[in-house]
Order: sequence, then structure tokens, then C-alpha cells
Amino acid sequence: MATSHTLTSRLLSCCTPLVLASLAAGCVLVDDDDGGGSAPIRDVAIVGTGLEFGECDGYCKTEVAIDGADLEATLSSLRGDLPQLVNRGRLTDEARDELNDLAEDLAGRELEPRYGCPDCSDGGAVSFDLRDGDDVTEHAFDHSQPPQEFEQLNAALSDIALALLTCEPSPRVELTSCTPR
Repeated sequence: MATSHTLTSRLLSCCTPLVLASLAAGCVLVDDDDGGGSAPIRDVAIVGTGLEFGECDGYCKTEVAIDGADLEATLSSLRGDLPQLVNRGRLTDEARDELNDLAEDLAGRELEPRYGCPDCSDGGAVSFDLRDGDDVTEHAFDHSQPPQEFEQLNAALSDIALALLTCEPSPRVELTSCTPR
């Protein structure tokens, strides 16, 4: 699997940064039970994500929505000077499980809305929305220097976005319709 640095290099070489939005709807089991019986189902999911580069020409923003396993990415420029592109794909079963596990790991933790200075060094800004029950919180960090607690999440979201951006399938994404930029 590619490292965050490798993914950043591939993204920058494409000159098209991303903003992903709306990832991984679904429920996960959380063991809140003190004893016998099954654990209650807790509605936890990553419901939005993004990666955007401010110093970029071309398609510098990608928003990805997930409906179950279905992915829809909208690619756009920050200046609005290019037509939007819409690419579609599906999460593999393993990718959906991975995102649900990552959401479960983050659920209930006190997360900061912002870590460091996202995109200040033109390394890209990543954001994601975490739904825990009825609460949705947004969190952002620098793509090239994610906090340690977000390294696996950053790698997964970057891989998903890159597949939809470049129209190249990945171990996490099966493409259904894709227009290369």
C-alpha cells in the first residue's frame, strides 16, 4: 500500500488536488454492554471528507459522496473556470469495512475541529465529517502531515479520491463511470 508521501507525490504530479465529501455511511457495532447479550448498534460513520490544494491550477477540489457502497465524485476548479466532472465507483467490501472500523475508532473521542494549519504549506487540506448518532462534527488537518491518529484514515481517503480523480481502480474502489480530467 502506498505511503502518505507517495500519495501526496502522485496527487501533486497530477496537479489536481482533491476535496472529498461524504464518505462511508453505515452502522458499526460498539460494545456498550456490561454483560451478557449482544452489543447495541451505534450509528457511526465518516459522512464527509475533502482534500483541497489552494495553490493549484486545474481540478483542485474533489468532493466524494457515498451512498452505501456507491461513490460519486465531483471534481472542480477553485476558480470555477473548468466544467465540473462527475466520476462514479463503488467501495469494495473491504474498504467499506475499513472505513466503518476507522469511524468506530474515532467515535466518542474528543477530536479537535482543526489540527495544525491545513494547506498553509501547500501540502493540501484534508477534512472529514464524523457522524456519531445525531451529531456530525468536522475535522481538518494538513494532508502532507496528518496527525498520527489520522494516518490510516488519510491513506484510505486519499486512495479512494485518487482512484476517482485519475480513473484508475484501486484495492478500495471499483470504477463504474469515469471521465479522465
